[in-house]
Amino acid sequence: MTDLMNVRFKLIAGYPGCEIPVGSIIDMRSDYLQSVGIHTLNNYPHLFQKLEWWMERKPEEMPQYISIGKSVYPVVEWGPMGDLTSLIISHYGVDERIILDYMDDPKPGTREQFDQYLKTVKP
Repeated sequence: MTDLMNVRFKLIAGYPGCEIPVGSIIDMRSDYLQSVGIHTLNNYPHLFQKLEWWMERKPEEMPQYISIGKSVYPVVEWGPMGDLTSLIISHYGVDERIILDYMDDPKPGTREQFDQYLKTVKP
């Protein structure tokens, strides 16, 4: 789960001396960023798009649980919805599609968090 929360950027246009292709995803821990330094992001901020943790990821990279506010839900399915990231969650036994791009601060969840959440909502 912690890997999902690492800050990432997408290169949306080249810059002088750029050695990676436009569209590349750059992880803040990457060797590339370490070699060019954080000053590249500072000098050319308009060329980088900061990605939310769920953006530009494959479904198999996504968590099995999602935390939204104080609630934690099991994820039934991850998938794109146009340019947005959507998922189907199980909410009290009913499958419901939500779009992460419109949610307030969604975070990856864990089975342990889900179990704890269930204790707070069941009598």
